[in-house]
Formats: sequence, structure tokens, C-alpha cells
Amino acid sequence: MPYSDHSDLLGIIAQMPASSCSYTEWTKVGMALKAEGYPLSAWEDWSRDTDPARYHEGECARKWAGFTDTKADGVGAGTICDLARSRGASLSHAEPDEGFGWHEDVPVVDPAYVEPMELPDSATGGDWDPTRQIIEYLRAVFEEDEHVCYVTQSWKGDDGKYHPRKGSWDRTAGELIVELERYGDVSKVLGDWDPDAGVWICHNPVDGTGRANANVTSLRHVLIESDEDDPERQLATMRALNLPLAAIVSSGNKSMHGIVRVDAQTMDEYRKRVGRLYEECSRSGLRVDGQNRNPSRLSRMPGVTRAGRRQALIATNVGARTYEEWEDWIAEERDDLPEATNLADALVNLPPLADPLIEGILRKGHKMLLAGPSKAGKSFALMELAIAVAEGGTWMGRRCSQGHVLYVNLEIDAASSMHRFAAIYGALGMRPSCAANIDVWNLRGKACPMDRLAPRLIHRAAKKGRDPEHGGYSVVIIDPIYKVLVGDENSASDMGAFCNQFDKVCAELGCSVVYCHHHSKGYQGLKSSMDRMSGSGVFARDPDAILDMTPLAATTDELKAARDSIAMEEILSTLAERGLVPPTYSEAAPLAVWAIEHLYKRDGDALNERLAAILEGSSSITAWRVSFTLREFENAQSMDVWFDYPLHVPDHRRVLAQCPYDGDSRSHDGSGRSRAQAREEKQRTLEEAFEAVSMGEDTVRIDDMAEYLGVSPKTVKRRIDESRSLERNDGYVRRKA
Repeated sequence: MPYSDHSDLLGIIAQMPASSCSYTEWTKVGMALKAEGYPLSAWEDWSRDTDPARYHEGECARKWAGFTDTKADGVGAGTICDLARSRGASLSHAEPDEGFGWHEDVPVVDPAYVEPMELPDSATGGDWDPTRQIIEYLRAVFEEDEHVCYVTQSWKGDDGKYHPRKGSWDRTAGELIVELERYGDVSKVLGDWDPDAGVWICHNPVDGTGRANANVTSLRHVLIESDEDDPERQLATMRALNLPLAAIVSSGNKSMHGIVRVDAQTMDEYRKRVGRLYEECSRSGLRVDGQNRNPSRLSRMPGVTRAGRRQALIATNVGARTYEEWEDWIAEERDDLPEATNLADALVNLPPLADPLIEGILRKGHKMLLAGPSKAGKSFALMELAIAVAEGGTWMGRRCSQGHVLYVNLEIDAASSMHRFAAIYGALGMRPSCAANIDVWNLRGKACPMDRLAPRLIHRAAKKGRDPEHGGYSVVIIDPIYKVLVGDENSASDMGAFCNQFDKVCAELGCSVVYCHHHSKGYQGLKSSMDRMSGSGVFARDPDAILDMTPLAATTDELKAARDSIAMEEILSTLAERGLVPPTYSEAAPLAVWAIEHLYKRDGDALNERLAAILEGSSSITAWRVSFTLREFENAQSMDVWFDYPLHVPDHRRVLAQCPYDGDSRSHDGSGRSRAQAREEKQRTLEEAFEAVSMGEDTVRIDDMAEYLGVSPKTVKRRIDESRSLERNDGYVRRKA
């Protein structure tokens, strides 16, 4: 279903009572609801509740059973939207996913500005030549050797309307033209007809044996007819739409019959082209009768009278010459591309560049891609960015411009996303004073492809305003994009169309778009940062900024140095907040002891639990190198960060400066061994020490292990924390259960 839930179309028809619809429109609503996956009960309830006078039990079910392949005929969500829009309904919460393109719901012809077109004298009572009218019609609609079906005999139904009988189809257009020119008398050529009923004609050629669909020899034309406006306005709208009209005929009553060229080669192509024509007419206020789609449908023949009124030929061969030309015209009319800028004029007064959203990385209104493998904490990094923008803080060591953020969460459940934001705020030691600047749109289990999500995102975001300077979103963060991919990830054309959706969000909302994507399989260290993303190279060429996160092969000693570095930064920051100036220490632990002692003496306080955990040592910390590929700024040097859940902490002390990428053949500890080999050897040594010291006992003192290995107790603790088989508690080591 093209909508996120059943409420979308049901909310629209609730604004449009069935009593306001003609029988044809009521039927279209049912067809559209079925095409979009709604149950029969939706149509029945709407019909019963909003038009009880005309509702008949069981009628909906009987018609519903006969609705097949209606979407192929162009009947769908757009049909309901057009009917509702014409009655003034609000469609702010849903838009059709059909049509020609991005602004498909915008009519090419605005009904409010269509001025009625005066009908020619031949239709209103002036001089006319009936035989000449028929001849001109036949020449415009048929080839001379094609059989023409027309109907002069009729019957009157209980509804007071006249209906055509079987008809005649034994003569070609050329033969009819010769006879009309010879006799100059329509009755002599066609026979008599009921003056109150008029004459009908099939606007497609037949095989000379009947007038059913199977007898149609060319799917050349379709009938456009509407009974819901003045004929003068109908005519004006047909002409304004530049329809490829072979002929326009006044019905002799209240409608204009447009014979429109579709020139379809197959029935499937005929359905699609007719569907597009009907949708475009409806958008422009010409609400056409959907029953006229049938290629063997009869329309009114010009040159005869009906109840004293003329079935007159208004025009032939007007508008676009072909259906393809009309489609091109529609596309051009919808073209909202800007005009070319003359360079000489621009150089005189250069336009200002957009201000940075992230200093030195991303400008406002531009796109950024964050790439990396799993476990890099990409979602945490994007949440950190959301908080940095909302609070006007820093991200990856760069100052962010303060603004509103829409975080589109596609992957984790709503509760988890909120807990993550809370954890990040807590780890940052910040009060969420500007958390109101962040809106989280949780779409796990409800996501749809990006080409459908983008217009809905824009419509929802527009409620906040389209100008980031006045309350609109400064950035939309989409996490992750694999949930909304459209097409083949490895196809350049598919991914080009996919990435265009981000441009549309940027253009429509005037905001930046940030999204994340995953690495391809295998080691990435020896690849260029632009080649690490999975799928087409479009991902590397499309964004204005790419930040790529690649894991580093950090040793135990480097991890210890990282923890000490992070602890040192936090201690110094805490002391600065308290107005304390500590002595110079080269290690975090002595500094922490001094800090705790002085804070306790001064405030009866101690450092937070997080600092204690850092000093004790964390086995979850990982090392990453962030590479920058920038379009608008000078390329920045890569930076190293620690992912210490839930934060990415810049390596200001350059502990990782010489650290190679994980998996790189150069990842060794200086002895010629790989880092993985070195780690395994240390673990084997630890196991051997435990066996030697334990003497068959279940537990061993850490100090005894340290003495046996000739290392410090802290080193033993770190190695135990990395062990798959040993664990420690209160100064003792034991095997894991």
C-alpha cells in the first residue's frame, strides 16, 4: 500500500461525502480503494454513512467483485485525491504516489484561471453544413480504407435516456465520404434516426464485423467527456491542456466530446496512456467520465441534430500532434528548473556562500554521508551530531551552527532511540537544555522507499516552516539508508535517482541532509575512503561531504593510553568547572587521586562514576580513523577517535597517530608478528600463568599472577579483561563459568 496506514485515504474520503459524487465518481472511489489494498468494508461504510438515501445493501460487494486491474487503468490513490481536492478537502497529510514526477499533484492548467471559450456559430445556431462536418470528422479520425461503425437506431430506457442499438459497420470512411459528397444528404447516406436521440459513432476503426473491443483494429483514440461543467469551460480546458485532439464535437447537450490520440500498440499501453490522460484532466478540473475508457465506446457523430440541438464539429487536429509530443509538453510545463545564470552578471555581484552547519565540513543546505562498518557506532555518532546542532556544540571536534533537527530513525525501536539520546546527554555531562530542538521520527517497521518517503517527509517538515532561519529544520538526519533504498544498490542509474531524493529534501526545506551507509565486505584499510561504501560509486560522488570511519588495530597498551587520555581530559574539564588548578601530572591515575581528594575536601564530592569506570579500565573501547572527502572545503586531515560507549572521543593526544588500519598487513607490534598474533600469545601466556600459579585451585590472587609474569597487577587486569576464558573479582582471578 502506498500509504503508511489505512488512515490516509480514509481520512480523505471522510471529507468528501458519497452524496456529493456522481454514480461514476462513487464507482471510481471503490475501484481506487481496492487498487490501494483497502477492504470492501471501507467503501461500504463510507457509502452507507455519507449517502444513506442511495445506499443499497449488497451493491458495493457486487461491484467490488468486478473491479480488476484498476490501477493499470490509472485509477488509484490519485483518483481519490483529485476528487477530494475538487471539493476543497485538505490533503496536507497525504499525497498520491502516481503521475509524472515530483510535482505530479500540481495541475498543469489551474482551473481557477480557465476562462470559458466561445463556441463557433455552427454549434450555436449559425449556418452549418452537416455533410461537410461529417466528412471533416471522418478524415481527421480515420484512414479511407478503415471500416467505420455508426449507430442511428436507439431505444429509450426507464431513466428517460436514449441508448444506442447494434449499429452499422459495413462501409469504410472513404466509401462514406464519396456517398456524402455525391448525395449531400446525411439521411440518404446514414439512414433516418430518432430526432430526439441523435447519432453515435465509434471513434476507433473496426474490422467490419462488429463493434466490440475485439473488433477494434487500431487503439488510436480515446473519448474525453465530462458532464460536470459548462461546455464552454470544457472546451477551454481541453485546449489549454494541449491535448492531442483529432476532433472536438459538441454532444448536442451539456458536454464536449474530445477524440484524443493515444496511438497505443498494445492494450496494456492503451490502459496506461488513457490513465495518464484522465488523471491529468482531473487534476486540471476536467472531471472526465471514466466509463469512456473502452476503445469501442461510442461518441457523438457531428452533422446531425438531437432534440433540436446540433451535434456540431467544433475543431479538428488541434493541440499536440501526437501523444508522445503531449507527454513531452506536460513534462516541460512541470519543469521547475531554474534559468541559466550569466557568468558575467554573476561575477559583478557574487552570491554569498551558505554558512557552515559543521565548521569546515558541511554547509547549510548541503548533503553529507557518514560511512563505516558495523560496530562503528554510526547511529551514536549521528545522535551526537543531532545534539551538537541542537545545543550549538561541537561534533568530531568541529563547531556546529545551532538549529532544529529532524532525526529519522529507521532501524531501532522508539524506546531504544530515546534511551540512547539520554545516555549520550549523560555521557557528555550536559543538561538537555535545547532538546526541544530535536524531533525524532521513529519509523522502524513503517519505512517505505525513499521516493515515497521524501514527499511525506517534506510535507510533515513543512509544518515547522521551510526556512531554517525561522524555525524550520536545519538538518534532516536519515539513519540508515539501506532501509529506504530504491532499486539496485549496484546500479549507477538507480542510485542516482535514489540520491536525487536527498536533493529534493534539501531544496524544498532549505536544510542539510545527513545520512549513513555501510561499508562493503572485507578489509577497507588499503582502499580509498571513497571506495569503501557498499554498492554503486554514486554514493562516493553524490554527497558534498563524506566522513568515513575505519577501524584501527589498537594494541592493549594503546587502549590503556586511550583510557588514560580520556580520563585526563575529563578530570581537567571537571576541575576547571570547579575552579581548581591541579599540579602537572603525566598520568591520569595520580591526577585523579589528587582531584578526588581536593574535591572531597572542598565540596564533599567525588568524581562521577563514569570517571571511576574509565580509570578501572573498559574492554569495550575501540579505535577508529575518520577520513574526510569534502567538496566545499579544503580536505581536512583524517582524525582518530575512540568509540567509548556511547561517545566518540577525539584522540587529542595522538595516541593512535601511528596505528595502522585493522586487517592491514602492516599491522604489527614491531617484532614482525601481527597484532592478532601478539594478542593471542599474551593470552596463552596468561593461561599458562594461571595454571602454574593455581596449582589446581579455582582462584588465584592477581598479585601472584603479576609476580609470576613479571608485570604490574594493572597489566594483568587489562589482559584478564580481554580474556575469553578468565575473569576477575576483588583481586582474584578465576575461570569463567
